[in-house]
Amino acid sequence: MSSVSPASSAARPRFRQPCAEDLCVATPFVTTDHTNQDVLEVFTEHRELATLPVTENDRPIGLINRSIFLSQMSKPYHRELYNRKSCIAFMDKEPLIVDAAMSIEALTFRTVEYGEKALTDGFIIASEGRFLGVGHGLQLMRVVADIQAERNRQIMHSIDYASIIQRAMLRASRDALAHTLPDASLVWEPRDVVGGDFYHFVAFEDGWFAALADCTGHGVPGAFMTLIASSLLTQAIEQQGPRDPGALLAAVHRGIKQMLGQADGTDAMTAESNDGMDAAFFWFDNATRRLTFAGARCALFVMHPGEAHDHVIDGERKGVGYIDTAID
Repeated sequence: MSSVSPASSAARPRFRQPCAEDLCVATPFVTTDHTNQDVLEVFTEHRELATLPVTENDRPIGLINRSIFLSQMSKPYHRELYNRKSCIAFMDKEPLIVDAAMSIEALTFRTVEYGEKALTDGFIIASEGRFLGVGHGLQLMRVVADIQAERNRQIMHSIDYASIIQRAMLRASRDALAHTLPDASLVWEPRDVVGGDFYHFVAFEDGWFAALADCTGHGVPGAFMTLIASSLLTQAIEQQGPRDPGALLAAVHRGIKQMLGQADGTDAMTAESNDGMDAAFFWFDNATRRLTFAGARCALFVMHPGEAHDHVIDGERKGVGYIDTAID
């Protein structure tokens, strides 16, 4: 009267992507030759069954919901009328049927598209059209949650490692600052694990160069921008020297626009990137005790000894990079 479909339990390599077959549960099923009396006996024997698949020539054609079936059969005279009739009388003729090889991601989309019925009643799993077993909505939700948790774990692991790289990039500047200006105070606290702000400090025999920058974006996008800008700044110092902050600011500006494809005339709506940074560059000459400042949407606040108020030196009103700024 009822049969049990074997579910695959062979060990699978860990690197294989999960698929619908991993959710396949062996379950009793009936064929179109079985009657509603047979279905009632299966539900009585297997009280844990919420649904009962129906097959024809080993191919799934429907799903009988336990609650709906028992509700119908409990109506007056329904047992006398339907007991000996085919079980297809109360069968859902359009259940969700998926191939065993379907990925979990694709199965999730199919289940959502199919509606609540696929989550409550479950879905039939077949291989080359032949019945294998059933999958349950709750089980699918658990697998999806596990996959998402693993993806999040991998992403956070990558971001944590990116934070190590970013802090290592800044360590040389922090050490040079502490050695050259022991009275200086520097606070760098990214909003996320990695951040879009960076600093740069290099000491030379005749003075020191410093830079503070706030790149567009937070987290990973901002961190990428700090790597780009810091690399361009290091290259500019090697080529031009550290003594002209304005020229270095212009060099980094040109480098960002060229690297990010922000050519003059590019439309902001179609450009792939409209990123850049606000920055302040400094050069201090040891011999003259003179500080040279260049700023892009950043101001310098100066307070002389003995004075009660500071002085503000405004920087340029345009940022470094961005679509709407000229390349020169």
